[in-house]
Amino acid sequence: MLFRNVMRLVIVGLLTIGSLAARAWTDEEFLVKDAEYQQHCRNEILRQQNTCMCRFLKDRQAPQKLPKIIGASSSRKSSRSFIATAGASCVDGFAAGYPCMNADLMSFLPLQDIGARQTTDENDEVVVDDIANDIWGWTDAGSGREFALIGMKTGTSFVEITNPSSPIYLGVLPTHDAVSNWRDIKTFSDHAFIVAEGGAQGMQVFDLTQLLSLVDNVPTIFDETAHYSGFSNSHNVFVNEETGFAYAVGTGPIDNFTENVCPQGLHMVDVRDPTNPTYAGCFNADGYTHDLQCVIYNGPDIEHDGKEICFCCNADHVTIVDVSIKAAPVQLSNVTYENRGYTHQGWLTDDQGFFIFGDETDEIQLNSTTRTLVLNVGDLDNPFLSGIYVSPDSNAIDHNQYVVGSHLFKANYRAGLRVLEMNDITTASFTEVAYFDIYPSDNDAAFNGAWSNYPYFASGNVVVSGIGEGLFVIAVNLDEKPGLPSTIPLVPPTPSAFCFSGENAVTLEDGEDISIQSLSIGDKVLVHDGSYEPVYSFGHRNPIDYGDYLRLLTQNAILELSPDHMVYVGGSFIPASTVQMGDILSNGEAVSSINAVSRQGIYAPFTTSGTVVVSNVVCSSFISLQKDSAYLMLGTVRLPISWQWIGHTFEMPHRLLSSLGETYTEEGISMWVVAPKFVMQWILNQHVVVMSIIMIPAVMGLGLLFLIGQPWFVVVITLVSIFVTGRIHWQGKLCHTGPSASYTR
Repeated sequence: MLFRNVMRLVIVGLLTIGSLAARAWTDEEFLVKDAEYQQHCRNEILRQQNTCMCRFLKDRQAPQKLPKIIGASSSRKSSRSFIATAGASCVDGFAAGYPCMNADLMSFLPLQDIGARQTTDENDEVVVDDIANDIWGWTDAGSGREFALIGMKTGTSFVEITNPSSPIYLGVLPTHDAVSNWRDIKTFSDHAFIVAEGGAQGMQVFDLTQLLSLVDNVPTIFDETAHYSGFSNSHNVFVNEETGFAYAVGTGPIDNFTENVCPQGLHMVDVRDPTNPTYAGCFNADGYTHDLQCVIYNGPDIEHDGKEICFCCNADHVTIVDVSIKAAPVQLSNVTYENRGYTHQGWLTDDQGFFIFGDETDEIQLNSTTRTLVLNVGDLDNPFLSGIYVSPDSNAIDHNQYVVGSHLFKANYRAGLRVLEMNDITTASFTEVAYFDIYPSDNDAAFNGAWSNYPYFASGNVVVSGIGEGLFVIAVNLDEKPGLPSTIPLVPPTPSAFCFSGENAVTLEDGEDISIQSLSIGDKVLVHDGSYEPVYSFGHRNPIDYGDYLRLLTQNAILELSPDHMVYVGGSFIPASTVQMGDILSNGEAVSSINAVSRQGIYAPFTTSGTVVVSNVVCSSFISLQKDSAYLMLGTVRLPISWQWIGHTFEMPHRLLSSLGETYTEEGISMWVVAPKFVMQWILNQHVVVMSIIMIPAVMGLGLLFLIGQPWFVVVITLVSIFVTGRIHWQGKLCHTGPSASYTR
């Protein structure tokens, strides 16, 4: 008899494990009834301004005749990759003849070796008939390979600089129409977006992943991947990688017979599907825009928090525009300044409290050394000039500049690359800490030398485009290495919170959408299968403190949740930290942007099914306690038990006894959540052997009791939970940092 009972128990145990495996692998009870949503299409893409010589007449003068370029060979025709000047360290103020400080030359490729047009002169000598203009960079997220994208008079050149001492010229994308001295490039979703001043250029789209597979056929003449013809010429383009919208500025009409739909201002293009760019809107109420930067605002002016804001350089002033609604953009302010010449280009500090910009003609107009202007934009409706940094020794014109942490990387024409440390941004107290002068002859105020630079490679290398020189790869020696700016993240950050922000919305039974912070116990909300279930508890309910969240953006939804909170993707619930751009959420839309935000309010509503539709997206009520894993991991082994199932099972006593009332910690965390989470985290911190000894029998036992339906199972688990809840005084914080508040119901 004993043997028979033991065998029955073993058989039931095996059946239990099989049932748990099948249930955990598929999460069938949580599948959304939406055929389109079941088609999971994960694109492996990058998660991660600038040109000029504007409409100012002097800015359009031809490049001046240069002295012989160090290391160049003007008679050599480009048929493969060349290194005209090998790398050289900066010693005693020089590197390969170039003046320098705290900056080493890694390599240099002259124009003729990066696809420049060449002709013959009257002596039948081969000469370069081209210039370099704008430059940008691209990093392949999968391999980490780095590429420089260089604008030329005749097209766009591509150079791999993964090995900065041995760059490889890969090929050129010819201009779409006429040649132009002014070309501009930005990137998004592994594609380059290219505009130019010449002819019917429109906006070229180029799939950068083509660069990854080139082996023998180098250099290559590429074809554009797609083309946007909503305008002809454009002076500049900026792509907000947080939203997937491009902003072409200084645009012209398609032809002489077609009205310009957005002359001179912000011509907005939806590029979330990069190969199918579509017109999105226009802002041109404040004159000609020369350059701009657009961000999802997360700065000191909380009135505009979370909005898409553009900071525009408009010839003689700076204009700030809210472009959140593309069909109805709103100008927030504009501000001018004394002794203005031509307001050219600028970039925000990482905290978005200041906009640092350059005036392209003030050095000539005032007979001044190089000036860098700082605009205080702490109040977007009332910006003001807070200071001007004046170079102590260089008369060169500043052109394009970018912020990396506490440093400003400037391309100052004849003075080359200049790096300033921002000691006190409020007063424009800067110190020059590094430079590499690509135009050794002089630092006069003229339009030669460095057009632009790109300082955002993770390697720390900076690429500089020399108008009459070519491509320079520079290693700047700073304590703070260059890297991706805060507004263009390579990978989503991982803030610490386990809840939803108060900015999210839920749908009530009557169809009304309300803020999650207005939700109450007993309210019936939309869940995964289209039904409505009552909220029986809040795992966390704190309207006072701030939490750090991931912000997932699709075409019609904005979802803000913690990295460990789970969202429904591709047939199962996965941690938000594992969501990638291109993933399809339950609303049938692809994720087009992932970034970090800080929000007031921390909420985690619990429903019977353990699901809730938040901002039109199916989400879990629970988190994954193991980083980046939807399933329980024992060491490196993934068990067939999902965290969704674990959360739902361990919440059973809470669901049954929630009517008895709840107690919250000072941080607003339900004690029903604190106790089991504490126990689970303790288990997961043990050695894998100890964890296995505890977890495998425990899960088998719980599953067995759950399937058999023993009534004392609930009683035992409930008593244990009450005991642990009463005995443990856990001081950890689940969802936030900040002042505490006490809540009881």
